[in-house]
Amino acid sequence: MDKWLQNNTVVKVVALLLAVMMWMMVNDETNPFGERDGDVSNLVYNVPLKVEYDKDRFDVSGLPQTVTLRVKGPAPSMKRLDESRLEAYVDLKDRGAGVHRNIPIQVKKKGLPGVEVVSRPRTVNVTLKEKQSKVMPVEIEVIGTPAENYHTGEPAVDPGKVRVSGPKEKLDQIRAVKAVMNAQGATETISRSVSLQVYGENGKLDGVQIEPDSVVVKVPITSSSKKVPLRMGKVVFPANGYAVEDLKMNIDQVTVYGPASYLADLKSYPGPRLNLSEAKDDRTFEMSVPLTGKAVKVNPERVTVRVKIVKGKEKMLEDVPIGTRGLKKGGEAEIAGPDRMDLTLFGAPSRLAVDESDVKAYVNLAGLGTGEHQVPVEADLPDYLRLSEKPTVTVRIQK
Repeated sequence: MDKWLQNNTVVKVVALLLAVMMWMMVNDETNPFGERDGDVSNLVYNVPLKVEYDKDRFDVSGLPQTVTLRVKGPAPSMKRLDESRLEAYVDLKDRGAGVHRNIPIQVKKKGLPGVEVVSRPRTVNVTLKEKQSKVMPVEIEVIGTPAENYHTGEPAVDPGKVRVSGPKEKLDQIRAVKAVMNAQGATETISRSVSLQVYGENGKLDGVQIEPDSVVVKVPITSSSKKVPLRMGKVVFPANGYAVEDLKMNIDQVTVYGPASYLADLKSYPGPRLNLSEAKDDRTFEMSVPLTGKAVKVNPERVTVRVKIVKGKEKMLEDVPIGTRGLKKGGEAEIAGPDRMDLTLFGAPSRLAVDESDVKAYVNLAGLGTGEHQVPVEADLPDYLRLSEKPTVTVRIQK
């Protein structure tokens, strides 16, 4: 043995073997820890790898998404081991643009005293690229079909431009920044916040940032429309002894929306009905414009009606001719007795400046069959006048 130790060659071989054994112990990932009695080891797979860097200046690439962690420690600590107590990360906060090699993967341990952790891999190569940006207009894509007889108008967006940031090679691929609005079944204007998406030649493009990442989009939903005069609907006259001297609406026209076939024949639009049966003095009403016929929308939707009410008077018109209306086709009608009579009108004094040419008196024969009928006399009168009483006449109908 002494001779061997005095032999330089033998000593060198032994030293080499010891060095190799030490190197293997240090670099053996299957056994990275010094053994301790009672220690327990385990592997934790697919631990997300985070990266700390200046996100405002750089984009990062080259990192694996997950790593495997070999964990060893006292049994009490290892019993508490789960992925939430381990955080693998790479610290690039002080690094500039370029390729960075052999960056160590670090691990934060939460509530695991005495535990040692080694990552697989232990280091990574990372590339930091300086971010670039450009301003892009926002395009609106409207999908879906509005309800029947409705149409989409020109959409509006706020803001109209956004800033897109990312690597130069990504920015060069951008073809559009879009907000998609669904108008399926819509019957009124849509306005909402919409998330933005960047598109390249082959569809959606990821890996860039948009500021802001959402915009407010407004899509008008309209139907065919026509502007026509607004006329007052049916008016129930004031209490006995009172009359309407004047009635005014704050609007004289409305825009009516509806099917084109309906609008083609529309000459005017009926406003709200007004019940003045209890009124004895001036009144003001705020009323909704009703939807009638095939109208789907009316603009404006409300109207202010101001009514001037005064004490009424009567005026007699003599020898007014009486006509007939509503007679069935092929029938003949005859008024028994005179076909002219005196009629008494009632209304505001200022509205009684009328003569018989302003009055169309008639009897309505609609729905009446052959024979004799007692039929009340009705009349088409100037606005806000009425008959004080409705006399009746005898009418003979024959085929």
